[in-house]
Amino acid sequence: MGRRSLLVGGLSIAGLAGCLEDTTAEPSDGPQDESDDRTEDDEADGVDDDGVPEEARAVGEATIEALAAGNATEAASYAPHEYVVDSGRESWERAYGEFWTPDAVRSVAFRGEARDRIDTLDLFDDGTVDAEYQLEYALELEHEATDQRYDRQVRAIVVEIEDEWYAWYQGISQPFRPRTNAAVQVWTEGLGTAEITLLDRNDAATVFVTDGDDESAFDPDDYRLEEPGETITISAENEGVPAGTYEIVTAVDDPAEPGARVLETVSLVDPSAWTDVTEIELEANVSGWVGSAPGHVEGVENPTLVLEEGREYTFTVVNGDGAVHDFQLWDENEGIVDEYATDFIEDDDETRELTVTATEEVAEYVCEPHQMTMRGDVVVLESFEDE
Repeated sequence: MGRRSLLVGGLSIAGLAGCLEDTTAEPSDGPQDESDDRTEDDEADGVDDDGVPEEARAVGEATIEALAAGNATEAASYAPHEYVVDSGRESWERAYGEFWTPDAVRSVAFRGEARDRIDTLDLFDDGTVDAEYQLEYALELEHEATDQRYDRQVRAIVVEIEDEWYAWYQGISQPFRPRTNAAVQVWTEGLGTAEITLLDRNDAATVFVTDGDDESAFDPDDYRLEEPGETITISAENEGVPAGTYEIVTAVDDPAEPGARVLETVSLVDPSAWTDVTEIELEANVSGWVGSAPGHVEGVENPTLVLEEGREYTFTVVNGDGAVHDFQLWDENEGIVDEYATDFIEDDDETRELTVTATEEVAEYVCEPHQMTMRGDVVVLESFEDE
């Protein structure tokens, strides 16, 4: 069978297929403008006033209600996984398991057929689907921590195959999550200290500072902002705050939750760690430079480098993904400093070395072909003894 794979709510089941106009936009709030007006005759015939069979409505509603309640296993049981290529039930469960879920589902109401349709029938062989409906449901949800009730309108695709009804969710990637909007101001003091102030937020938003590492000792719960005007300071000089890159994240309950959004990033640098460094190794990947040596930048993406003016340094660049890369040192005007640039490296594990003398003009290191993602800051100090 020439079946195809499916995209569910912005989350891929096996491969990329299906058409989503927007998988990242925030869901809309507010009341809906349609009503569910059914007659007793409609119910007796098993068909509502829009011509939608009761069985189709029921399986669509059951799918949406299970998802909103966080029951990925039940929601996956309604999906047509036997008829879509490489989309076994476990794949649906994994995709649905990434949905943020509210504390309570107060109501689920059928709204009718969607006016704008998504093309889904090409997911199945010709003749497999006997009927298809794209149905919309209105939900009233609750987030207990903020005592907030809010509305969502979501869509289920419902199909009839061999006298059985199946359904799956189709739409934006986090349909049940409250909107989280926040604004922050970041001040840096020297290389190793940052002050973060919460300027404004909506009711659902909490701002966290996180290093994105579940294994580290840094606890985002110790660095959270909930009231406008509140300020926290993070410093590499403090115990439990290692030098590195930190993300300022807005979320509902947890910075690692699905749908959490990065507002700003800030790098904390400990100059003392660079005192004895003369050799620096970086791995080149299109997504960004990754530090290899010295040890304190190992695994760090686009790490900030700290050099001492007048000292000689050797950079070793290793091709990590087989794309075409080079290594250049730029000044603040994006010009190459003293012709410090390597030839291109084009093959996996191919290397280049570049020996330079640090000058105050050096501000960045860059891969010229991928300068949007592969660039990092360089700080040149007059002397480490002054730090």
